[in-house]
Amino acid sequence: MIIAHTDWSLLKTLVSLLDYELNDIYIHIDAKVPAKSIPHITCSRSKIYYLERRISVAWGDISVVEAEYLLFETAYNNRHYSYYHLLSGMDLPLKPKEHIYTFFMQNGSKNFIGFCPYNDTLSDIRVRTYHFFVSKMRDNRFYRLLDRIIAKCLVVFGCLRNKEIYFRKGSTWVSVTNDFVRYMLANKTMVLELYKHTFGADEFFIQTLCWNSRFRNSVYDLNDEYNGCQRLIDWERGWPYTWQEKDYNELIASEYLFARKFSSENAELINRLTTFLNTQN
Repeated sequence: MIIAHTDWSLLKTLVSLLDYELNDIYIHIDAKVPAKSIPHITCSRSKIYYLERRISVAWGDISVVEAEYLLFETAYNNRHYSYYHLLSGMDLPLKPKEHIYTFFMQNGSKNFIGFCPYNDTLSDIRVRTYHFFVSKMRDNRFYRLLDRIIAKCLVVFGCLRNKEIYFRKGSTWVSVTNDFVRYMLANKTMVLELYKHTFGADEFFIQTLCWNSRFRNSVYDLNDEYNGCQRLIDWERGWPYTWQEKDYNELIASEYLFARKFSSENAELINRLTTFLNTQN
């Protein structure tokens, strides 16, 4: 299941590397993209589904969660799968598709959800205060400053919400079982109401649902965020870092199954990685 909004060349590469008779591929294209600009990507072995309903997604906004739910719901209602893999259109696999399929079949009862090892004050503010301008904040300093001022005032005056909930945070990108998706969908109404006017809910809602349920015991690795979700993501060199040609050896040596983020501007890296994966089949 892929959330995409740009870089169609990279999206085409991602789909080609997932094209496998035992995979179905679902793609959500941001509603801000004109219909005539949506690329026509085909598969030779996978079934590919473009979601007809599209959501206008804004960074950090509840609309990200809505788009995720739309993907999970569409896939679940179409067919009950062993695993549902949530990917960004700027992700690529690091292992051949046969290897990825075998890995998950061997860990069929595990959920691959990354948990940040700690909850900090800033994270708490994101979900325990009100944020009214999230959809406008990414490219607008005024709204970012206004949001920060309001949040700090709410903290000073003790106007916090969701006090009874123990939140957990982690990577948006997960690979989860059919049972967990059923649980997510059963809680959809509650989730969308709970995280309304929060910031970055996509980094909280799956982790919090899982942690406060029986599914906590099914997580592959509760202590290492990126081993837990099997994603190689570097937040030290970027937000996150965009992989470069010089990182090729690091990428192919990784034990993880997926990585983000990539850009088609680094064509040499993508071509080398694609060739490597295709020759491993």
